[in-house]
Amino acid sequence: MNSVLTALIVDDEPLARSRIRRLLQKEPDVVVCAESGNGDEALKALFAHQPNLIFLDIEMPGLNGFDVLRQITPPFGPFCIVVTAYPQYAIRAFEYEALDYVLKPFRNQRFYAALERARRHVALRERQAANPEGSMVGERDSRIAIDLYGSSIFLEPPCIQWIQADGNYVKIRALDSVYYKRATLFDMEKKLQPAGFVRVHRSTLLNRNFVAHLKYLGNNEFEINMSDGRSFRSGRTYKTNAQSLL
Repeated sequence: MNSVLTALIVDDEPLARSRIRRLLQKEPDVVVCAESGNGDEALKALFAHQPNLIFLDIEMPGLNGFDVLRQITPPFGPFCIVVTAYPQYAIRAFEYEALDYVLKPFRNQRFYAALERARRHVALRERQAANPEGSMVGERDSRIAIDLYGSSIFLEPPCIQWIQADGNYVKIRALDSVYYKRATLFDMEKKLQPAGFVRVHRSTLLNRNFVAHLKYLGNNEFEINMSDGRSFRSGRTYKTNAQSLL
């Protein structure tokens, strides 16, 4: 039996809440238990309805999204999918253990990918609660560790747009900045392929959720435009991979 997702929608824009609600109403295993237009209302709804999933905007009047996230105590609080128009908050949101980070304007496919991730986490938590002696299995292994000044930060796959080989390093374009990591692109592909990353060239790995446009150039090559404005050309031997981005 599938787990039931009880969702709280938090956004100060009525049209944004309406769209999320319409998308969720198409899913038989999702119940929208409440909607809130600001952080203060969201905290009240959290205590009143105890949802297991929150769709949360960041910039709102009064208490903002981070004020709400501070009140969610892992590992027992609801999972949170941030839905916002501001890319600069991604790293901070993941530090608060947000499950995913969906940028407005978003495609329905991107939204449902985040929802599917939430399904897996809710189901996993329920299995662990039913079998506390079982092994802890999660998606944390897919994070990318970046060494900075003697410490490390962790990039979650949903905030990585593309990765390119650069000598003995890989160049990682995240929502907030560019990072370099000593690794091979093969290592990154192996780690991130389950998270929706596609190898389109011997030196390029793309997050399919940030692909904006695909144009066939002939000779088994594609021009791939990303949502950040960057363009890539696929390799001829990666035609099938590039086509999968359509």
